[in-house]
Amino acid sequence: MKWKILCTRKPLINPYEIVPGSMFQVFVADVGTSRFKKEIKTADALVTMTYAKYGEAILAQARNLKVISTMSVGYDHIDLEYCKKRGIKVANTPYVLAEATADLAWALILTCSRRIVEADRFTRQGKFRGWHPELFLGRDIAGKTLGVVGAGEIGSAVIRRATGFNMNVLYWSRNRKSVLEKKYGAKKVNLETLLRKSDIISLNCALTPQTFHLIGDKEFKLMKKGVILVNTARGKVIDEQKVIKYLKNGKICCAGIDVYGDNKKMPVRLSKMKNVVILPHIGSATIETRIKMTRIALQNIKAILTGKGSAYLVDT
Repeated sequence: MKWKILCTRKPLINPYEIVPGSMFQVFVADVGTSRFKKEIKTADALVTMTYAKYGEAILAQARNLKVISTMSVGYDHIDLEYCKKRGIKVANTPYVLAEATADLAWALILTCSRRIVEADRFTRQGKFRGWHPELFLGRDIAGKTLGVVGAGEIGSAVIRRATGFNMNVLYWSRNRKSVLEKKYGAKKVNLETLLRKSDIISLNCALTPQTFHLIGDKEFKLMKKGVILVNTARGKVIDEQKVIKYLKNGKICCAGIDVYGDNKKMPVRLSKMKNVVILPHIGSATIETRIKMTRIALQNIKAILTGKGSAYLVDT
């Protein structure tokens, strides 16, 4: 008998480079399809992503399931309590997507600050008639205060990149990051201080019960008028309806958003606003990073099922 691995998306590499065909069978079927409903019943392992929720309704069908390996750092889309009851191991892919996601956070910071999307659209529409001193005035980044909410792997990478812009960096984190303070001049502050003093705020924390709607009405009111807000963390870290409110009244100058409360779609009202840059959850979307994530997701399964090697297990 071979172990059966069900992938909800086609792997970016030949999976048998990692899981030998002599021991494993790999199937591909998207969540919700008839093929998925059939294959999940006998799957030993599941390779998945954050776009679908895995609760009892789906997992109860998986009679043989022993491991879920998610191609993400976050695992809030998986019902850990149910997995614990069933003895299903859960693994993730940390330490490989921080640089790519930090790059995207900075792409959003620059795009918002310099109104890149608006200017691009204007030019493509044939409206450019030459240089003008007031044409698409943006905002400087150099010398401004950057507030980083969450200084884990991704938040730390965002902070490292700020040095090139000679910024004053504040961070909010459960733990003090002495390297960031000594090497990059970052200063640990409480969340209220960060929100009050920052010109640009980058959200990089994990989604937990404690960080659900961490940024809501009270927190938005603390921010400077004209703040730039970037979210590459999780959509539910912020109250999306309040983001819309403060984008409309100008409290938020511009927002760069890559993640949404609903992983499959964004609020329609956001798509109609000019002062927001919206992306389809592409924080880790580089060829190199996604290949690494695929490899680790499969290596997790191989290690857990064979008992050989190490896996990035989530504490259930």
